[in-house]
Amino acid sequence: MPARTPKGGDQCLRELNRAKLRKDRREIARLAEAIGDELMDGGDLAQAEVHFVLARQDGSFGHDRDRARVIVKEAHCLYERDQYRDSLGRLEEVLGFLGKGTEGSLSARALGLAADLCLRNGRVRRAYKYAIKARALASQRGVGTDALRIGLSLGAVFARLGRWQEASGILEDVLSAARRSGDRQRMGQAYNNLGLVHKNRCEWGRAIDCFEQAIRLARAGPDRSLAERLNNIGIVHFKIGDWKQAEKVWREGFRVARRSEHTTAEASVLLGQGRLEAARGNWERAETRYARALALAEAGDDLRTQALAHEYLTELCLDTGDPEAAAEELEKARKLADRVGTVTDLTAEIRRVQARVASHVESPARALQFITQGLETARRTGDRYEEARFLVLRAELRAREGNHRTGARFSHAIERLSDLGMKHLLARTLVAFAAWMADSGMESQSRDRVQECLIVASEIFEKLGDLCGLADARIALARWKVRHGGVDGALSILRSLEEMNPAPEGVRNRLQSRLQSLREDIETLLVGRIQSSECHTPWDADCLGELSGRIPGELLAGIAANVGADRALWVRPGRAGSDACVLARINMDGNEAQRLAERLLGGEHAWLASGAPVLSVSVSADPRFRRLEAVRNVRSLLLLPLVADGTLQGLIYLDRGSERGFPFGGREMEKISAARPVLESVSMLEEPSGNGGIRIATPSGVKVVPSMLGGAKLARVLGIIGRVCNSSVPILIHGETGTGKELVARALHELGNRHSKAFVAQNCAAIPRDLLESELFGYVSGAFTGAVGDKTGLFESADGGTFFLDEVAEVDAATQVKLLRLLETGEIRRLGAVEEGRVDVRVVSATHRRLDEEVERGRFREDLFYRLNVVDVQLPALRERMEDIPLLANDFLARSFAREGKVAGRLSGDALEVLASYPWPGNVRELENEMKRLGALSTGGSTIQPNMLSRRVRYTRGDHAPGRFSARVQSHLPLPPTGSNGILRSA
Repeated sequence: MPARTPKGGDQCLRELNRAKLRKDRREIARLAEAIGDELMDGGDLAQAEVHFVLARQDGSFGHDRDRARVIVKEAHCLYERDQYRDSLGRLEEVLGFLGKGTEGSLSARALGLAADLCLRNGRVRRAYKYAIKARALASQRGVGTDALRIGLSLGAVFARLGRWQEASGILEDVLSAARRSGDRQRMGQAYNNLGLVHKNRCEWGRAIDCFEQAIRLARAGPDRSLAERLNNIGIVHFKIGDWKQAEKVWREGFRVARRSEHTTAEASVLLGQGRLEAARGNWERAETRYARALALAEAGDDLRTQALAHEYLTELCLDTGDPEAAAEELEKARKLADRVGTVTDLTAEIRRVQARVASHVESPARALQFITQGLETARRTGDRYEEARFLVLRAELRAREGNHRTGARFSHAIERLSDLGMKHLLARTLVAFAAWMADSGMESQSRDRVQECLIVASEIFEKLGDLCGLADARIALARWKVRHGGVDGALSILRSLEEMNPAPEGVRNRLQSRLQSLREDIETLLVGRIQSSECHTPWDADCLGELSGRIPGELLAGIAANVGADRALWVRPGRAGSDACVLARINMDGNEAQRLAERLLGGEHAWLASGAPVLSVSVSADPRFRRLEAVRNVRSLLLLPLVADGTLQGLIYLDRGSERGFPFGGREMEKISAARPVLESVSMLEEPSGNGGIRIATPSGVKVVPSMLGGAKLARVLGIIGRVCNSSVPILIHGETGTGKELVARALHELGNRHSKAFVAQNCAAIPRDLLESELFGYVSGAFTGAVGDKTGLFESADGGTFFLDEVAEVDAATQVKLLRLLETGEIRRLGAVEEGRVDVRVVSATHRRLDEEVERGRFREDLFYRLNVVDVQLPALRERMEDIPLLANDFLARSFAREGKVAGRLSGDALEVLASYPWPGNVRELENEMKRLGALSTGGSTIQPNMLSRRVRYTRGDHAPGRFSARVQSHLPLPPTGSNGILRSA
């Protein structure tokens, strides 16, 4: 029977009470239904349900149709209160006995509501069946409220099944009809469902427009769907990378859902918030939200939301490194998805998560099988979002397998993500692509592309606020720079990452672990630069000459200033159990320096045993220095052991305070590397070698060059030779005649990795200029008159070895051109030849002139000068190292006596004083000739007196007054006749 609208709520209640007293069942049912209608219109769904239950339980309805009508209203109240299971139970109770005649409208309404309920709890197949039946019944009654509701349900079902065109067409019709009828509620629902269609097709702009219209209509009245619509637009903002806006609308959606007790919408919003927290690396917060959403979904029998919660928990377990727990969560999600039935957008998502789990706990082949199935499902349903994610997953899987098509897979995925505007996933994929190029050897071919990928990814992560992603991208970029020598760029990135202070503990712990690994890589590279045998900077030639010869304090101060150290310390191990000895200190008081020296040289530190430099770019995070009180406020420090003959001779300590902010970098390490031979030579003064010759530090250790003798000044200059002995860069030796330029060139050859090949020397002043070119480069038969056969040039003879070009300033202009081409390309052409040949030869040149002055006068090519002068070695004249005269003179005299077959004699102290006061314009060669003369003229075993020296030595005096070197001369009188120490003791 139709229900009459009561005159007022109070009057209806009074009439209902009187009917109860009279026990008038028909009147009770009529009035209870009428009151329920009024309460439902006013939004009091709970009380409306109570009255509908009263009406149908009285049993006074005369026809089942009347009872069914009330049950449908009761089901509607339950539906609006998110009690979907009870609501669907009520509807299925009446669907069986509703007829098709006059009851067609009621049946259509019940079927439409049942379709909505099935769709909400994930039973898409049943929803489709109910919606089709409801549309057929509604079409018989014309367009009305029931028809609009059914159209909305059917459109949503088609959208869930991936039938986008059908869904869009139905929803557009519903929207038009709702506009004509002025039904704002249905208009809002139509906009919302159309937004879902556009969202699933990755048409983000159209989706946002639809959702904004739906939200505007929901705000206009008491519409409980507002929370759902806010959640939907939040999902779009999340997928396109507008995380701040997503967070904002989800926060509002959560408040609205809680206020309206819309538990289904609350669960959906919690899932969205959990995904955002997981993407930012806040895994504990994400897990909490997933758990709350799951509990709400289970209470409301929402299968789809339950499946999504378990799916997201699966991915969370994978991200946190727990594949076993992930497999358990996946099984729960899969079972729930099976209960949903048919192929939906959820099917593709489950396949994707199955592929991820299989790659961890099963096999790549099984994972690829899931990817193939999921990709097919996504394409069949038109889910472009999931299709793009499958493309990324396939590329990552192929990358681990080393598949040759991995690059194309990544490029395809990146292109698709860019087209769809999926920023976060794009950034993650760019990082994975860069890592694959680095690991697969493609990095050398695509260096610019690798850097570009990582920079773009960093920018995206920074805008999104994804600290984990930002750390991953920047650390990968820093490692790329470390690999290619850009250590200062890597240090800059490290500093910016250290200044990040992510709040979640999980993010902070993960970041610190990865930063420590990056620090170790940077430190290894920088320490390698110290130990490298190549010259890196002009500091080798310019500054080292100024540092050489200084006392330890001045030397340490100069180095500390040049590398920007705040404090410095030079210590030496104590002798015979004594304490560590402080040789020099900068910006430290005596007690502090002594305590630090004793701690540094303590036996508990492993770095002393290896002899390798120790660098820390972040002392506060370095476990090696946690117990060292003296470095508590230090940002970066360097320990440089000074080792000679396998023994620790000293230790240099340099540091920078925490207020500086930036650690020691590549430039500083190159300067330290250049200065190390100087430091070691000074250190070795304290421990003289038992063998004759100069000791030079090389990459393979300290070696003795027996062909050369001298003290600290010569040793420090020649320390550069040890640094570059294994390099192929050209060397230019400047020095006066007789200073031993060819000996230096031979020492360079013998110390280096070319020692097994030929050493060829040619004095350019000893050959006429018109013949020099043919000597150096050779000629072919018939090249000129008299060329009766082919001749191999000297450069070809030195192939693989070293060519010493003495007096290079004498080379004529034409030969300079060919020499320049040889240095630039390694190519030579014999005189008269057509074809060019190649040689691998290291060129060492020497001159007693200033080549830069020759360039200014136009007598030497400027470009050739710069090619030859890569490393400049300035040999000091003998008058600049007079303290070496006793050492050299005794050695030369002993050799001279030995050649003459005589018993060795010795120089008297007075003779040494005379030798030390002579300027020696001919340098070491002149001194050697003087000793040869004495060996020939003297009797065996005699002591050489001043009157036995040549007249020019006795009567020519320089600026060196007699007696200036007396102490050093007298200290070397007992030198053995067959040789002496290569290094003088410090006075």
